[in-house]
Amino acid sequence: RSMEGGRSRTMRRRKEEEDINMLAVAERLQTANRRDEGQMLSNGVAPELFDLKGMKTMTKQYEEELDVLLRARGHPGMKVVDMNTLSEKRKSEKNTRTTLLRQRSFEARGSEIHSVDTLHASASVKTGTQAVQFFATADESEETKVMFLNRCDTGLDFRPYDLVVIPREEIKSEHFTISASGVVHINPGVPAQFTPLSEWWRASSIFSTLRTIPFFKNYLVSKTRLLWFENVRYRKYCQIRRRLVSRLFLAKKAFFSILMEINRQTVDVRNVKFIQVKDKTTYSIDDFAESQTGVRSQATKVFESICDKVQTLLEKVCEDVSSRVRQLELGPKEDEAANSNGKVRSKSMQQEKQEAIARQRALALARQEVGLLTNFIRLADYMMVESLMTLTVES
Repeated sequence: RSMEGGRSRTMRRRKEEEDINMLAVAERLQTANRRDEGQMLSNGVAPELFDLKGMKTMTKQYEEELDVLLRARGHPGMKVVDMNTLSEKRKSEKNTRTTLLRQRSFEARGSEIHSVDTLHASASVKTGTQAVQFFATADESEETKVMFLNRCDTGLDFRPYDLVVIPREEIKSEHFTISASGVVHINPGVPAQFTPLSEWWRASSIFSTLRTIPFFKNYLVSKTRLLWFENVRYRKYCQIRRRLVSRLFLAKKAFFSILMEINRQTVDVRNVKFIQVKDKTTYSIDDFAESQTGVRSQATKVFESICDKVQTLLEKVCEDVSSRVRQLELGPKEDEAANSNGKVRSKSMQQEKQEAIARQRALALARQEVGLLTNFIRLADYMMVESLMTLTVES
């Protein structure tokens, strides 16, 4: 800052000297115009213009201004300098003065950092990629030292390297800063993470390349479709399971044990022998017929015994299901009768309501079981006939 202050004072002193020289030139030019007599140069320029005794220094700018005045009076000039060159030099000096003014303004504000939207050099930087390219090619004299960025709103598409440059006042709790040193990721509750520009650029390029591969490019869509397909299959499975539970006898507590017992009886039927022949024994026709008649009569007794057992089991299940329905139907009537006799309630209204709902569900289930009795009896009959048919074919 001390060096820059000294440089600024030197430039102001030079500017004041140049202004003094310009005033001297103008005065001499007016004096030359008023003079009617006097020796003139070959092209009519007053010699007072070249009288530099009163000037302290002969600056380069004074020579250029003098050359312009000489050309205006028709003189070829002190040196061959066109107006475009002089104009460019003036613009360059003006830009230099503007830069110094900006530096002094920056020093006056202390540690305040210029926002990217206030700087002409970086006004076109909008994305994180452009910011990295900007700092990768910027020199030390660049005024923009840091830029603030937020993540782009990409929805469900995961793109962590897509950033947008924003003013400092619009930063979010999670944001990024990019400078010539690298990229800093700031997230509340997590230590800040620094990444050099080269590593950030390489990681971003690799990520963009991977996203062009069909597996990664269409991963989100494919995964969503797979989840939808699996959910549809599971929903269909649940529908079939509910349908089976509502009508499958093995899923009914009232029919399960009876059905297992009936199946055991059918296995006993298949073990009965219709024909029995002893090994190493010779039979005559009459003896063989008489022997098989005795075997069949014994098998008939076994069949009748098994049929009686199956019938008893069916009668038992019918009675159990019917009695359960009657008991559930009489339950509310008994409660009403007890309440009408003046007995004190020992249950709350909410508990009674829940019990009534549970009773209605049990009654509906019992009535459904009553409706299944016909199919259950038919199933038992089919199982017995199938066993007899299998035994006959095997015999």
